[in-house]
Amino acid sequence: MSRRRTNAGSYELLNSEPDEEEQHDQPDGFVDEQWVEPQRKFPWKTILFILFFFVAGATCLTFSILVSSGVFNEKYADRAWPLLILGILMFIPGGYYGYILLCIFLKRDGFTVEDIPML
Repeated sequence: MSRRRTNAGSYELLNSEPDEEEQHDQPDGFVDEQWVEPQRKFPWKTILFILFFFVAGATCLTFSILVSSGVFNEKYADRAWPLLILGILMFIPGGYYGYILLCIFLKRDGFTVEDIPML
C-alpha cells in the first residue's frame, strides 16, 4: 500500500476566502419554516382533568369535614381521614390549574394556553 496522497492537488489555499456574493448565494441549510412555531391544539383533555380534579377534590374535602363533624352517621368515621388526604391531593392541583384556566378565560395579561400542560 502506498503512503502517497492521491488527492493532494485538489486542496485550496487556506488564505483564499470566497467572494461576498458567493457567500450569500450559497444555501446555509436553514429553511424559514423551521423557525415558525407549529400551531398548538387546544388541550380539551387537560381541561377536563383539571375540572375533574377540582370538583372531586372539593367533594372529598366536603364529605370529610361533614363526616368529622358528625353530620353523617358515626359508622362512616373511619373514612374521614382517607377522604381528607385524597381531597387535599386532588384539590391543590385542580385549584391551581383551575385558577390559571379562569385567568385565561377572563383574558388577563400574562396567561396563555401554553401555561396549561399537555397530557
